[in-house]
Amino acid sequence: MNFLKLKIVVLGMVGVGKTSIIKRFFKEEFITDYKLTVGIDIFSKHIEYEPGKIALLSIWDIVGQSRFKDIRKTFYSGADGTVIIFNPSNMASYAKAKQLIDEIRDYIGDEIPFVLIGNKIHSSNEFVDIIDRATILNFTYNEDGFYIEVSPTSDFNIDLAFKELTRRIINSSK
Repeated sequence: MNFLKLKIVVLGMVGVGKTSIIKRFFKEEFITDYKLTVGIDIFSKHIEYEPGKIALLSIWDIVGQSRFKDIRKTFYSGADGTVIIFNPSNMASYAKAKQLIDEIRDYIGDEIPFVLIGNKIHSSNEFVDIIDRATILNFTYNEDGFYIEVSPTSDFNIDLAFKELTRRIINSSK
C-alpha cells in the first residue's frame, strides 16, 4: 500500500489537553488517567484523509513547560505540520498558542501548515468563551491556519482536526 508519511508536532501550554486529544485520536476513548508529558511521546496512526487516500501520521506530543523550550525545538526538525492546542476559557493558553506558532515558524519556516484547536468545549458548565471566537478565526485566517473546536470526552471534531491538517500539508507541498 502506498501512503504518505507525515510528522506532526502537537504543542500547547501545560494542562490544555494535548495528551487527552492525542489519546482520543489513537485509542478512540477518553482517558482520564494520564501523566504529564515529560519530554516527548510519539504515536503513529494511519488516517484516511480523503476517500482512498491514506497517510501515516507520526504524532509527536511535545512537553509544554516553558523551561523546556530549548529541548522542544530539537523535536521540531522534519515536522510537516503542527497542531497547536489551547483552552478558549484561558487567555494565557491562547497567548501561549500564538507564541508557539511563532516559535515553530522561526525554526521550521513560515509555510508550516497548522491547525489551532480550541479544546475543552465539552465542559459547558465550566466553559466560558473568554476569547471572542471572531478574534480567533481572524487570527487563524490571517496566519493561514485552520481553527477548530474539539472535545475529547465526546470525540467531537478530533478526527476532523487531523484530517484537515493532513490535507493542508499535502496541498502546501503541491
